[in-house]
Amino acid sequence: MLKNKFKLLFGLAPMAVIATAVSCTTKVEEIQKKHDELSKEDLNVKYFEALNAHKSSQATKTSEYEAAKKAALQKPVDTKKASIAKAEEQIKLDKEANAKLNEEIKKLEAEGKDASAQKAEVAAREARIEKNNEKITADKEALKEAEADLAHFNSLFPQLFANYKAAQAYITYQPSKNEEATRYEFAYPIITNKASLDIIKEVNALKNSKEYKELATTNDKILYLSDYFLTYFDRRAKELDPKAKNIFGGIPYFADRMFGNADTKERLVALLNELDCFTYFDYVNAFLIDSSNTEKGFMESLIKTRYAESKISYSTRKHFFTDWGYGEVKSESNPAGTIKIANDLVKAITDETIRSQSVQTVSPDRFKRNGKIVSDPSAIGEKREEVLKTVPIVPREIQYIDADSVTDEFMSTHFKSGDLLMLAAKESLNDWLDLTHCGYLVIRDGKAYYRNASSRKSNLSVVEIPLALYLAQQNWSSRYNQPEVGKQRTTPGVLVFRTLDPQAQLDSVNSGN
Repeated sequence: MLKNKFKLLFGLAPMAVIATAVSCTTKVEEIQKKHDELSKEDLNVKYFEALNAHKSSQATKTSEYEAAKKAALQKPVDTKKASIAKAEEQIKLDKEANAKLNEEIKKLEAEGKDASAQKAEVAAREARIEKNNEKITADKEALKEAEADLAHFNSLFPQLFANYKAAQAYITYQPSKNEEATRYEFAYPIITNKASLDIIKEVNALKNSKEYKELATTNDKILYLSDYFLTYFDRRAKELDPKAKNIFGGIPYFADRMFGNADTKERLVALLNELDCFTYFDYVNAFLIDSSNTEKGFMESLIKTRYAESKISYSTRKHFFTDWGYGEVKSESNPAGTIKIANDLVKAITDETIRSQSVQTVSPDRFKRNGKIVSDPSAIGEKREEVLKTVPIVPREIQYIDADSVTDEFMSTHFKSGDLLMLAAKESLNDWLDLTHCGYLVIRDGKAYYRNASSRKSNLSVVEIPLALYLAQQNWSSRYNQPEVGKQRTTPGVLVFRTLDPQAQLDSVNSGN
């Protein structure tokens, strides 16, 4: 699984990006103070999400976004006003017509003539007047809400943009050589925000609870911790905004959150309120192995989880999920060691019948982590190049369960809730990429579910979906309106790993297993 370059976008309220491990200089204090002020604002989550989707820091494009958003919010205001005006005009016409009809009825009755047709028309107009009055009442309520939304945005947007500029200034700030790091000695700087720090505090409090301490297995703890992110907004909807409860259930999906590349200094990113599928794994495992239940302990555990040798750099970042299956022994050149996080369960299957029917293997000759084939081996000999510059090319074997074998019965028989479940990369990618997505397997009442930070437009948050349905959707060809077949299926199968218990992870650096 490839972790992409971090791009600073908006997160969720309250937004207060803190690039730490800088000195207490006047400039830093000034920016920090601004963030502290902004973080206290009760800002509406949906506008942060909307601005994030815009993905632009340029003033002109931001102005375009503001104008477009205002126009979108103005439309229901104008629509309801027009509807009310139309109904009021119709009521006026009906009342004027009825006044004339009533005069006509009086005249006809005085002359002893039949006025039933006129009376029926009056009754019909009275009914329409009543209906239009009801419509006006409903439209006025809707108008009130639409005007409130527009006013909210008009008052909020300047704060949003000011917050963005302050965050950008803080993150890009470079201390002078004589400035002293003050927050953490192990990382300069940490990119996080107030919402994330609040999440760390809350999860650590949950880890101190009797309920968590009584969980029997590592998988049980993983389910407990991953569930926190799945149900985050269900718990916070009313706190953030009564209208937000139907926007997200779990923490929202945001891609490209890492910061650093071959030419840019790597920084530790801890944005727990903005997840992609791999950072979801990172944060849950960091909570799992941290025994201190402190902010600093979490950050240290995140470094151990995310980086080989516990060294914050682009080249040592675990860009590929299969990196989780390899530990490195402590040595003079690698004093921190590298923890092994999980074991490959598919490799561990010994039943030859199951292996022959269900297990597919990509050999080390085919799969070389980060080494993309760029030439025709039959013509001039195989040539590979790094996809991620400065990241080593490493030959590895991949084994996965064929997608056709992934049934509720098979998964509940051979695996457990809390196991790590990854989507194997299709053949056109698996010369260098191990997988395309990752999440947690959940077994409930004999059925298998996939808990993951979903990038699908219909989700964009942490969700849980039946696994068989998920794979069927993955391997459905919308072009041909039929299931994909053969080796070029979007998802040919799934890898399944099981997380080691915390002590085993930490002990793995001593053995190199």
